[in-house]
Amino acid sequence: KPSMMYPVGGAPMAGHAGKNMGTKPGTAKGSTPAKVSSKPETEHSSIGKSGSSRPVIDADPLLSQVDDILKAYFEGADALSRDDAVTAKKAGRAIAKTLSGIDMGRMGQALHMAWMPFHGKLKDSVLKLAQSESLDVARPAFRDVSNVLIEIVKAVNYRGKLAVYRFHCPMAFGEGADWLQQKDGTANPYFGSRMFKCGALEEKLHEAAGAVR
Repeated sequence: KPSMMYPVGGAPMAGHAGKNMGTKPGTAKGSTPAKVSSKPETEHSSIGKSGSSRPVIDADPLLSQVDDILKAYFEGADALSRDDAVTAKKAGRAIAKTLSGIDMGRMGQALHMAWMPFHGKLKDSVLKLAQSESLDVARPAFRDVSNVLIEIVKAVNYRGKLAVYRFHCPMAFGEGADWLQQKDGTANPYFGSRMFKCGALEEKLHEAAGAVR
């Protein structure tokens, strides 16, 4: 049976090193010190925090939807690791339904503008998964969903109920691919039963609520 997987290894990409912000020079003698705002951090002020190559969104209004998206995503990942294309397709439909239920009008302007690019990319990739009729179609679509979700989890500084761990398989699609799981122990969604344990945990993006770090 033709497969979209190629047994060509590729080393995982190294993480980007964080950039240190330089210390501002002291205020010159006789000059007026810069005013320090006491205004609480808002959606807008949280965008662009240091330590991340992407804007960080204060996404509390989206937390329940992100939880629902991740729950469906994890079901899809588990299904593909078991070579179950039907359940993976259902997971894609569940994510699409959650996305369609997000009310942009209830977001503040900053959150709206920051969320829109993620929403569009996730919608496009999820629709491919939701319409897939085979593992060969579902798996590359799931890879695209995974890439966007990894961006989202990092950008919104996800702090919900679910554990979120990033795994990497160096052989998937001939170039390597990432995916997310809720727990330790590789369950490869790109190879399934062919190479179920191919890949490794790369980072723990978030521990489950109440877990000891």
